[in-house]
Amino acid sequence: MFDILTRHGSSVADDYEIEKSLRFNADDDTYFSRTPSSEGNRKTWTLSFWMKLTGKLDEVRQIFSRGINTGGDWWFLYMLPDGYIQPYVYEGSGANWASQTSGKMRDPAAWYHVVCRMDTTQASSSDRLRMYINGVLDTWGSQNQPNQNTDTEINTTSVHYFGRAGHSGQRGDFYLAEIHFLDGQSLDASNFGKTNGVTGQWVPKQYAGGNYGTNGFYLNFSDNSSTSALGTDSSGQGNNWSTSNFSVTAGVTNDVFTDTPTNNFCTMNSIVPASAKAGTLTNGNL
Repeated sequence: MFDILTRHGSSVADDYEIEKSLRFNADDDTYFSRTPSSEGNRKTWTLSFWMKLTGKLDEVRQIFSRGINTGGDWWFLYMLPDGYIQPYVYEGSGANWASQTSGKMRDPAAWYHVVCRMDTTQASSSDRLRMYINGVLDTWGSQNQPNQNTDTEINTTSVHYFGRAGHSGQRGDFYLAEIHFLDGQSLDASNFGKTNGVTGQWVPKQYAGGNYGTNGFYLNFSDNSSTSALGTDSSGQGNNWSTSNFSVTAGVTNDVFTDTPTNNFCTMNSIVPASAKAGTLTNGNL
């Protein structure tokens, strides 16, 4: 019932275990939101998370965003229908930029580790926005980097989201686990994962890099005593998130799972053509 390589790797004594994940379901309009009370470092930050796809693979999935008004300033990290991940910035002033990964994330049975590393202070334009997928630095299928010392929209004192684009109806269909956000640090994927010496797979490891910064946070969904507790920041910074439309009630509506990067559940294959399916995939493709 579990992915054999992941289960085999997790038996190694020094491997790090992730206990819970959270399902973001577009049909239920589930999302997190937070408005920082003060600005953080808008030039330098790191976002790390694990993601497993659900729903149809022909839709836009909004992962992380800042911005709510059409015609305003936005920052999006989202997945395109063909499986590419794209950071995208729209500035009302016209300073727009976007990049797109070279590799596709199309396996509905896999957990993917994604690290988005921002540092606009770098002299080399290729070092200002970097993306790692399962520990590998992406070479970018297309690239449009920010100018040096650009202040990004992230870490402003306006609302940020997981699982939603504030200006549109686009939502997220995926499980998320082990979310780290570091305000003021630009770190590579080796701070959050490693290659398992037995299986050769990229697996999680415990982050031990120190201070999360003013607006940094760590979401591991370990407290599911209530829906509001799901947004608890475990970094020690107290940067908790508000939750919308999730359920912690036992049964098929429960959005908290033990399907994690170290305990991978089998799911139905959403790549099967619609004409070959006998029904509709629901409950996170379970």
